[in-house]
Amino acid sequence: MFYTIIRAILWVFLNIFFRVKVIGKFNPIEDEKYVITSNHQSMLDPIILGVIFKQKISFMAKQELFENKLLSKIIYGLNAFPVNRTGNDIVALKKAVKLLREGKNVGIFIEGTRVDSYDPKNAKAGPILIANMGKAKIIPVHIESTYKLFSKINVYIKEPYDVVINKALGDDSYQEQARKVLNIIYNG
Repeated sequence: MFYTIIRAILWVFLNIFFRVKVIGKFNPIEDEKYVITSNHQSMLDPIILGVIFKQKISFMAKQELFENKLLSKIIYGLNAFPVNRTGNDIVALKKAVKLLREGKNVGIFIEGTRVDSYDPKNAKAGPILIANMGKAKIIPVHIESTYKLFSKINVYIKEPYDVVINKALGDDSYQEQARKVLNIIYNG
């Protein structure tokens, strides 16, 4: 209920102060689960994704956001969960996979932090690993905007991406897939 109310309020906010245009369509398949992954330039990005996707998204959010008690309650109420970005956070990884196995969608920014421009080296393998372990498809999304008040926000929803891991490459296969997804996000 809380998620739905906040989502409606944020939808109004975005439509008053920005011109959001969605290019592409997401037609979820029943009983299919997804990892929604996007570029990340602004703290508005999870709000934008949470509003444009009708399905609830449980976002992986940096641990620092959960340090403030009030903000922490709000973020947890919006189905987000913390990730420690300083290393490999096994707890966050298991939480994301568990959510997918429960049939929920997970949102992860593939670059791991806010980034101004495309660089294939910024691709993190985590979303690929999580999608593979949770048997989920990836929905690549590109958000394009200056984020200035009353500016346009273009959101490009790309075709679902099936993770195919080459076991012979081991961990390198996850990184290779992450670079492919990041390239799809920025370059189609």
